[in-house]
Amino acid sequence: MHAYFRLENGAGAGDHQAMATTYISQMSQALQDSFGMTPEDATALAWGGLNENVQGVAITDAWTQFKAAHPDQATNIQLINTQYQTGLKGLKCN
Repeated sequence: MHAYFRLENGAGAGDHQAMATTYISQMSQALQDSFGMTPEDATALAWGGLNENVQGVAITDAWTQFKAAHPDQATNIQLINTQYQTGLKGLKCN
């Protein structure tokens, strides 16, 4: 995704914001199609890297707005990402 945005728009911090506002659904669908994931897990992983850093600071305005509008779903997205990162789901990330 970064390479695509840099090719289309030049380098910039807006990459993550554009991914979060425009491509969550497409990334989720690609994960479902490619790996047979549930929509919930695929959407959570699509948000991975676009929500909060390790200090808990929002990376994108899109995440801040989503979290304010859907706090329970946002918490679940973070939980699912943690489960994949630690190997409780899927294959553990290195």
